[in-house]
Amino acid sequence: MNNGYIAVMDSGIGGLSTLNLLTKELPRERFLYFGDNFNAPYGEKSYTLLNILAVSNLRKIFDREVKAVLFACNTLSVNVLLNAKTLLPVPVFGVFPPVEKAVAERKKTMLFCTPKTAERYKNSEYLKVIPLKRLAHSIETNAAAPYNTDLKQHLFSSEEYRICTEEKFSPDAVILGCTHYNFIKNQFYDHFCPATIQSGDEIAVFALKNYLARSGNLANHNIFTVDFIGECAKKNEIIFNMVVKNR
Repeated sequence: MNNGYIAVMDSGIGGLSTLNLLTKELPRERFLYFGDNFNAPYGEKSYTLLNILAVSNLRKIFDREVKAVLFACNTLSVNVLLNAKTLLPVPVFGVFPPVEKAVAERKKTMLFCTPKTAERYKNSEYLKVIPLKRLAHSIETNAAAPYNTDLKQHLFSSEEYRICTEEKFSPDAVILGCTHYNFIKNQFYDHFCPATIQSGDEIAVFALKNYLARSGNLANHNIFTVDFIGECAKKNEIIFNMVVKNR
């Protein structure tokens, strides 16, 4: 099983940023990337449909030897991960918005995420949850040139963000609760100038790496490899090599 694939799943290109981190932290592994670009984004789909898509997509990766699965999608992780763990014969990891640490440290924090992810989190004195309805779709559409996505346009069309502005809630920390948003992280920096911008990628990758080390399942290939599968495999491979890999 040491030489089995680590399968990375996302609704589209968002998980490519997580894949990039994985290849740096686990440079001798084999990776399998499946992006469900045709159904992207997932952030406004029902809980039932998310489960149906997850099961359907998981079937597409298990014709190979897979030793672990990582949902590189916050919406999938928040809504489907527990069900997936009961169905699969290998460990499943997910990317979650790291809100607990920020709130525990009493930092004024804004969580930007998809509407479906936002349903799982509540506003508090230190946390404001801002669902952005079409931002992931816009980034997916502008995949080859993500800087063409206008963050401000999406912010100003959000009622929740308008309320925060009226309340003069200025964040010390910003959490990107959708892996698509990593593509325009600089725009979040420029707009909010927060002390920190966080996402759940590093936590998920550390957990997976730690599991493989403890279980003796680390591979020892000379270099990492990535197999892109699915209807949009070539698109995802191009975006990974052109936009993500060398940044």
